[in-house]
Amino acid sequence: MARKPIIRHFLACEQIELHEDAHQYTLHKLIQSINLSSAGLFPQILPEIALYVVMTDAVGSHSFTFELVTWDEEGQEEELFKSRVAVVELGDDPLTVHGWPILLRDLLFPRAGLYEFRVRSEGEVLAQEPIRWRDDL
Repeated sequence: MARKPIIRHFLACEQIELHEDAHQYTLHKLIQSINLSSAGLFPQILPEIALYVVMTDAVGSHSFTFELVTWDEEGQEEELFKSRVAVVELGDDPLTVHGWPILLRDLLFPRAGLYEFRVRSEGEVLAQEPIRWRDDL
């Protein structure tokens, strides 16, 4: 059985820049909350958002999915997005640190409130990243 990964960091940002050596990234404009512009109404479509995962302590091949969820007025969880399964080979050295940039496009946010990105492996949630859409108008 493959050793499961430990997520050290899971961040949302506007853009991830890959450097020439292909092992370093720059994350631009980390996101914790998004303020609705005066011209905007819900639902909102976010044209692009990037997620960055840093993981270690794993060996072998693992299946991953990414999700976006929110909660309705009664507190029931709603799944808004689920990626296709990505199978990633993490090698045979559990001390290796793996950086993984993910670009998501055209995500729908139906209302102001709390949202959560999740990374799953083999069905288990390994990390969450909350984002709040604010409607302060």
